[in-house]
Amino acid sequence: MTLSASRRSAKPSAARPRNILHGLLPVILAGLSPSSLPTPAWASPPFLKVAEISPFAGALTDREVISPKSVLFHPVLPKFYINALEAGKTLVYDAATLTKTATIAHSAGNDFGKPVEGWFTHGGRYLWVTYYRMNRDTHATGPSMFVQIDTETDRIVHSFPTGNIPKAISADAASSQLAVTLWGENKVELYDIRDPLAVRRIGTVEIGPPPAVRPGSNRDRTCGLCLRGTVFLPGTDYLVVARMGGGGLAVVDVKTLRLVKVITQVPPTPRHLVVHGDSLYISSNVSGTVSRIGLRNLVAHIEQNSPLTVAASHVGGGARTIKVADDKIYVALHDSKMIARMNLDLTGVEYAGAAPYPVGLDVKGDLLLVSSQGMNGLGGHRVGVYSLSGAPGPSQKAFAPPAAPPVQPPAAPQWPEPAASAAAVRIAPVPAPAPAPGRVPAPASVTTAGSPPAGEAYFIHLESYRDRVHAETAVRALMKTPFGANVFSIMGVTDPKSGQSWQRVVIQGYPTAAAAEAVCRPFRAAGRYCQPMRR
Repeated sequence: MTLSASRRSAKPSAARPRNILHGLLPVILAGLSPSSLPTPAWASPPFLKVAEISPFAGALTDREVISPKSVLFHPVLPKFYINALEAGKTLVYDAATLTKTATIAHSAGNDFGKPVEGWFTHGGRYLWVTYYRMNRDTHATGPSMFVQIDTETDRIVHSFPTGNIPKAISADAASSQLAVTLWGENKVELYDIRDPLAVRRIGTVEIGPPPAVRPGSNRDRTCGLCLRGTVFLPGTDYLVVARMGGGGLAVVDVKTLRLVKVITQVPPTPRHLVVHGDSLYISSNVSGTVSRIGLRNLVAHIEQNSPLTVAASHVGGGARTIKVADDKIYVALHDSKMIARMNLDLTGVEYAGAAPYPVGLDVKGDLLLVSSQGMNGLGGHRVGVYSLSGAPGPSQKAFAPPAAPPVQPPAAPQWPEPAASAAAVRIAPVPAPAPAPGRVPAPASVTTAGSPPAGEAYFIHLESYRDRVHAETAVRALMKTPFGANVFSIMGVTDPKSGQSWQRVVIQGYPTAAAAEAVCRPFRAAGRYCQPMRR
């Protein structure tokens, strides 16, 4: 299969008639959902949201920004790349002017690949992009591809067939080896890329047995170990792979192509791995944590089974992509709809609001990019551009941040410590910051409240969540705000036509419509759905 060359254009390309509805459907659903209301423009200093790229009406409208999964700054040139997954395109933007300079279409005829992640090699000359799946492979059961893009021309120069659901991709610092991690097969493929024009496959390493897949099931969900984050350890022959489904980190010897160790002493659901300085940083999705392991300590544990020290800090719900820049760690918090920033020792956490639901981010200089993919037709289709210094750029429109208190993350969950092994393990969690003065601490558990006190005739519907776990997380966060004195409950809602169910947070206890409306105003100013209702 040969993929088409890129189209250089500052304008969106015309979609094929048969694909118009398919491409616009998620955007239409997002535009109709409560989560698609103006997203939080406020942020804890020094974050300032200076622009937003989306298919919706606004200063930077781009109809090709459909379900952006990842964003990547070029390491040298002043431009960045947006992997618009459901559009089947990688979009290239000038970082100084925020104008689109090229569209890279991952298509051949009516077939196209869905770009998910990317990695630069050879000093930024080449960008390698994986396809989550092909458009006709609805349940992600077949093989996929990854491509090599020449960043001087922003054109695809080669495509490579690969296995099932290649999500993560990573290369060593010397641009000699490339690793492609197969989410759907429990395998990692290794390639020799020393000569970028004569790439050859070295071999495949099995991290676990093939996932048990039922006929007709979605392979993205029946993924076994669900392999994700992948990184080479500098100065060694080791490749570390996050087992997001099975827990722990798999260590591969890239010379012998063998799995040499599985490290279980990290918070569950590890997703993204980043090496910076003398440490390995790990985000854990469901755990909502960021962890740090010293590289010397890690290598000694791999080779000698010596004690391993893992520092961990809870930052919020759904910790996805992480980036380390200028001695700060940035974290996309999918479920909390926020971006966290913290010190390298995992202390001093700050938060900024993000469009629901942030999954990818990158940082370069004063700019932070955040991609919000959306979920179940809610939110998404946005790339937020933030100024880290708090100053808008010369060609960027600054959004005035409304007065709103910084959102605090939900209480840290407790995960069971791993069973003791031959090598003792010491987990060293970083203490969470104390709650702000006057704020009500999060409850140990959340239950549905009973009837409100007599004489209180109004209540408030505040957003909707896909399940009770996410709704309870929202309630815990709200309990730390000035509204924490109110009574919260969670109400199940079912659409009689579609049969779709969700959970809605209800705030009770308002005697008049004016009182309820006054509470809703700051929520709406922060882009959140809030509606007073009479009993």
